[in-house]
Amino acid sequence: MPFFFIAFAWILCLLIGFVLLCFRRLRFLANYVLFGSTGLTLVSFLVSTLVLFAIGHLPSLKSHLIILAIVGYFGAIVVGGLIGAIGGLIIAHKLNRRFRLI
Repeated sequence: MPFFFIAFAWILCLLIGFVLLCFRRLRFLANYVLFGSTGLTLVSFLVSTLVLFAIGHLPSLKSHLIILAIVGYFGAIVVGGLIGAIGGLIIAHKLNRRFRLI
């Protein structure tokens, strides 16, 4: 369910990034928008999926552990998103420096 909103925001960021590519002075910013949002989406999806697989391999869960598992899933989305966004921004910065866009 939360990935519906994340996917919509990612598509919106991709559109904004491609529009920024059309302006010469803002091309450096397009890399940050494109790589940051893509990294956020991919790593967030991967980390939360790993958490779901880990929860699925546990034996039976009691009611209080189910709530903890749901909180862990949403926490994995946030933590994975932060890690992916930082990684995407670092890659964009290195590309901008390499192609002298900064």
